[in-house]
Amino acid sequence: MIGLPDATVGGLAGLIRMAPDLRWIQGAPAGTGEVVRRAGLTAEELERVAITSGAGLYSAPLGEWAILGLLTFVKDVPRLIAERAAGTWQQKAVGTLSGRRMLVIGLGDIGRETARLAAAFGMVVTGVRRNPGEAPPGVDRLAPLESLPELMAESDAVVLALPATAETAGLLSRELIAALPAHAVVVNVGRGATVDEPALIDALREGRLAGAALDVTAVEPLPADSELWTLPNVLLSPHSAAVIAGRPPKLLELTADNLRRYIAGETLRNVVDTVRFY
Repeated sequence: MIGLPDATVGGLAGLIRMAPDLRWIQGAPAGTGEVVRRAGLTAEELERVAITSGAGLYSAPLGEWAILGLLTFVKDVPRLIAERAAGTWQQKAVGTLSGRRMLVIGLGDIGRETARLAAAFGMVVTGVRRNPGEAPPGVDRLAPLESLPELMAESDAVVLALPATAETAGLLSRELIAALPAHAVVVNVGRGATVDEPALIDALREGRLAGAALDVTAVEPLPADSELWTLPNVLLSPHSAAVIAGRPPKLLELTADNLRRYIAGETLRNVVDTVRFY
């Protein structure tokens, strides 16, 4: 099966239970594991059907969007747009990314690409991941999750590139948000569930953060009454930063390679972990 049926939980579970001979599903989203987790499949079903994701297809566009989010606030783009609309010509100083300190939480393919781009802009990058290991290109130092409270206080930008799992739910908590400097920018190109969204909204409304660039939110589509629609210091994308021309060929290349591997009895790429579901 190529694609998650209707990208719905019921569709996935229904398909697997309707097709007892099904052995492999190639999902398009990088977050295919989240759909699998929510589908409530049995251990036998998870054992029977290998499910692979589109992880790795979206690192370039999401890394670029993360940098766009930072530049939006560092270069004071909302003010420039407002002043152009008002016909105001007034020179004001803006910041630069060079020398600023970025904290990337989650160093999968998206986090690594974001770090690489940030380093090209001259940013000083600290990476946080579950298993520290060796620092990837662009990351100046690695730190454990336990050091997040201290890292927040010294960060000018925080980029979340995390899947939605039991371990990451609400990871960017109210306490961690409160520890950020008032000039900091929060970018989320992972999953909305990893952030305490009410706490983030409070900090943005009260001016305790310079801005937030969000490609994802806790509830999608974003409810009409959410303050994220109206806060001036929010750049909002409807989970579409990775929707670009040219994505289908890359997905087909991945699927074709996995099909060749399946026929040859080789290990598939991007198999969803049925314990952590990413």
